[in-house]
Amino acid sequence: MRRFAQINTDEILNEIRALNILCAVPQCPYLIHVFDHGWVPGTDIYFVDMERASGNLAMYIREVHSLENKNYPHLWFAEDGLRMLWDVSIGLRFIHDKGIVHRDMKPANGTLKSV
Repeated sequence: MRRFAQINTDEILNEIRALNILCAVPQCPYLIHVFDHGWVPGTDIYFVDMERASGNLAMYIREVHSLENKNYPHLWFAEDGLRMLWDVSIGLRFIHDKGIVHRDMKPANGTLKSV
């Protein structure tokens, strides 16, 4: 849980604007769905109620596709990586079409969900 007292006002407003947009649009299968968000009354804590993720892309790469893991050939990693990159690009395109720019896209922020 992030405390908004630790970040500047512009970041707070941008995140709230993005969450409002994501709560109002139909669910995209390539995004973790945001159900609700708001302030915890009487505190500086902001909550986000979202779909449960099973992990993130950085964990997946480290655990499943490490060089020490001999169970997965590296060619399969390339195919799997291209599929995941495609899925991420569709999700990013969806939010960009809604006027949202993800300014911190990295493997640790790429969440994985079961389908």
